[in-house]
Amino acid sequence: MRRAAFLVVAALSLGLLTPVIAGATQFKGAVAYWGPILVNVAGNRVTSITGHTGALTCASGTSVGPVEMALARPVSIHQGRFQASGVGKTEGWKTPTSWDLTGSVSIHRTISGTVSATAQLPTGEICKGTFPFEAVVAPRAAESPRTSMYQTREPSAAQVRFDYRHGVITHLVVVAPVICPDTSDFTAELDSVSYSLDPIQVNRDRFRLAADVLDDYGVVMHISMTGTIKGREARGAISASRGEDIRGHVQKCAMHGSWASEMPAAAPTPPPAPTSGAFYDVTPYRYGSTGGWTYYLMVQPTSCDGGIVAIRFSVAGGTKTVWCGSSAKLGPLTPQRNYHLDAVAVRRNGSGVPLAASNVYIPGDDGNWVPVK
Repeated sequence: MRRAAFLVVAALSLGLLTPVIAGATQFKGAVAYWGPILVNVAGNRVTSITGHTGALTCASGTSVGPVEMALARPVSIHQGRFQASGVGKTEGWKTPTSWDLTGSVSIHRTISGTVSATAQLPTGEICKGTFPFEAVVAPRAAESPRTSMYQTREPSAAQVRFDYRHGVITHLVVVAPVICPDTSDFTAELDSVSYSLDPIQVNRDRFRLAADVLDDYGVVMHISMTGTIKGREARGAISASRGEDIRGHVQKCAMHGSWASEMPAAAPTPPPAPTSGAFYDVTPYRYGSTGGWTYYLMVQPTSCDGGIVAIRFSVAGGTKTVWCGSSAKLGPLTPQRNYHLDAVAVRRNGSGVPLAASNVYIPGDDGNWVPVK
């Protein structure tokens, strides 16, 4: 369940964690909400950083262009945090400029932090700047099909289309705009295939998700939505937000509204959804202390109804039944690996209702176990 990372972003619910490769992973985002940055991570090391800082402010009140950043050698990640530094050049003056970056890799596969730079111009003037940055696991080139079972119905605060079969949503595409206080606007597209989202479980016609994605300018946008599917129609609430730097002042650009989708008149009516079901939350968990951590997946059944009393989880060859309203640890498990988690909702009579599976990455020292959001 992702916090998309494609984020993210929000408490994990079924189908929202980004499955990622435990080896080399590229994070993509922006510095100061406009300058691109790429961060490559392999195991417990940041292997490369490329990008630009924001413009530096000089003592006289003038500014010099952004500083080019390139990491000369890998740096270690410790407890999910890392520091990097180097010497780049400012645009225009081409003055050698030192930069320092501090970042945090959350267990939900986002990187955030700050980057600072200081330059001394040939005139002797000192110029400085400190800027926020944020990045998510870069989306794949693969995309959802161009046609969908449910298509956007106007009026709608965001364009939402998806396929819905066997109680789960797949091929979800959300195009979400945000408006800034200065009236500028930005748009991001969440494609469940590009961002490797798990199928999204629908429980008694309802679903929810949260994800972090990149907008048209490569800036991380946070999207959360809820929805209800009733026959040929679907609707719900959606929110989106991202920051924008206006002359050194960060303002919040946001959208909150209602979305609506429907099946075309010529399309066949979808089969009835299961009359019972549940959601579950799953998040990586560790117990112990430095040098002696034990790693688990923490699971918690939520929103059980229609006679569902528990969820049976299966991962890495083990199975555990967890009662609704309680939580449990699955494991111990080996960190820095992806795990496939199967789930079956259990009725009072013992029969089962399959739920959508999840692919979950358990970080080791490469994850910041204190949530960064």
